[in-house]
Amino acid sequence: MVTMPNTIDVSISLPQDLYEHLQSVAQAADQPLPDLLVQILRAGAPPDWTQAPAALQDELAALHALDDADLAEIAQSERSAGEVTRHEGLQEKNVDRALSASERAELAALEAAADRFAWRRNHAIALLRWRGYEQPEKRGGDL
Repeated sequence: MVTMPNTIDVSISLPQDLYEHLQSVAQAADQPLPDLLVQILRAGAPPDWTQAPAALQDELAALHALDDADLAEIAQSERSAGEVTRHEGLQEKNVDRALSASERAELAALEAAADRFAWRRNHAIALLRWRGYEQPEKRGGDL
C-alpha cells in the first residue's frame, strides 16, 4: 500500500460481508480499496464548518449538538419579508451609487445577516441530510 502525503494511517475492523462488498466495488471501479474508502468517507462525512467564514465557524460547529427538531426549525426558517424587501431596495439603490453613508452601513449589515442566515440554514439542511432526513420542503421565499 502506498501512503499518500498528508495522510494518517488508520486501522479498522470490518465485518467480512462488508469487506467483501467493498472489495468487489473497488475492483469493479478499478481503484484500490483504500481510495474507495476515502471516497466513501468524504461523501458520508458530516458537513465541514471549516469552509465557512472564520467568524461563523464556531456557530456552525455548535449546530452539530442540536437535536433534529431544532435543526429542522433552522432549516425551514426564512428571513423576514421586511428585511428582504429593505435589503433588495438598498441593493437596487446601490446600483446607482445613491446610498448615503448610513444606508451603506445598513446594506453591509443586511448582507452580513443574509450570509449568516444562509450559512446556518444550509448547514442545518446538510446536517439533517447527513443524519438521514430528506431535505425540508421549501416554503417559498428567497434566502
